[in-house]
Amino acid sequence: MFLPVLFSMGLSQQAHAERLTKLTVPVSGYGDVNIEPVSIQPGDVIFEQKIVPTENIILSENSDIFVRKTGNTKITFTSGMRLYLVEDKKGQKAFCSLEPTFLATPKIGKPIKLQSCLMDSDKDGQFDRVFTSEKGQLDLPNILQNILIEQKKPFDPIRYERSDLDGSINALSRLIYKHKKKDKLVFEFQIQSVKGEWLRLGRVEKVIAGDSQDLVVFGSRLKLTSLQDEKISIEVLSGLDKAKSFALSMKMIASKKDIDFKARE
Repeated sequence: MFLPVLFSMGLSQQAHAERLTKLTVPVSGYGDVNIEPVSIQPGDVIFEQKIVPTENIILSENSDIFVRKTGNTKITFTSGMRLYLVEDKKGQKAFCSLEPTFLATPKIGKPIKLQSCLMDSDKDGQFDRVFTSEKGQLDLPNILQNILIEQKKPFDPIRYERSDLDGSINALSRLIYKHKKKDKLVFEFQIQSVKGEWLRLGRVEKVIAGDSQDLVVFGSRLKLTSLQDEKISIEVLSGLDKAKSFALSMKMIASKKDIDFKARE
């Protein structure tokens, strides 16, 4: 199951409603990878691995939030629903749903089931603010260029509890050997969208000093065991570090630089 699509159509947009912009999703590696030595050529996949949000919560109760007087439009949250962490440029945290939470009516076409997000502004263990997505259909990770708009409608606070990372909210990533460039090997890190397309998150060049050496590439540890022209043999010592995280963002996808992995606090 992939990190979700966010939409927004036909919802009221109140004056002075707060907007969350430049969204990121803190993620880390999840699960094991194939550690068998591989002999590969340019363009081949070294390994695939799930990435998951670093924080998930589970709602402890049901709630209906009415966001429009006409049409009786409401956002529905149910007990047991799992939400994942999203941060904006100010470091504000919201938790977004995986399942659809409301029915939006576009100007053209049929109503569509969409997602929304909740925020605990005073960190008392209860959500007290609700946000909806501004734009139309987007798949991960295009959610990150979206804008969340607060729906200033009163509702009873919604209790929640922290959840262990069980991998139910995830996206698939992979490490690619692109090519050899003089005395360097070029690697690319990609993520798969819900449409099955592979999107580049970053590309990095690693200097090689001989036919055998250890490499750290996008948080994974590799051992180069042989090099013949552009063909290489690689042993995967470990995949993406589960104890470290990085912020998944749209800027990253357009960048050619290495991902900035940060140790989780």
